[in-house]
Amino acid sequence: MRNKYTTLLLIFMLMALAACDTGLGPVHPDEGVFGLARAFRVAGARNVVMSLWQVDDAATADLMRNFYRQRLGERSDTSTALALAARQTLAARRAAGLSTHPYYWAAFVATGDALPSDGHSRASKTHTPSRDRSHPR
Repeated sequence: MRNKYTTLLLIFMLMALAACDTGLGPVHPDEGVFGLARAFRVAGARNVVMSLWQVDDAATADLMRNFYRQRLGERSDTSTALALAARQTLAARRAAGLSTHPYYWAAFVATGDALPSDGHSRASKTHTPSRDRSHPR
């Protein structure tokens, strides 16, 4: 029997965990990482966006604005929206003369269905946005 919170969670297509280290947790052999992101997936979230390290608040706010603009406004699938948001955040930081170190724009990854905006499912995948390794800071 499901409680009301589990039932509500099952309708979520996307959970964006925009905080520090949300993709981390203890690793269990043959099971993978047992963390907050896994808990949302097990509870029924189709897609989860999570961070792999400590994140900068202002940079994360910019990245998430770009992400939601791509995901909801442009109707990009989750992994594409995240990759485009990372590139937009990097470009904006570069244009403003701010650090372009990956710490500021590459902490987030997406896992899940990668459901495109037309509603037809593709194979499940995990996507890590490309990282600009040519400019360390």
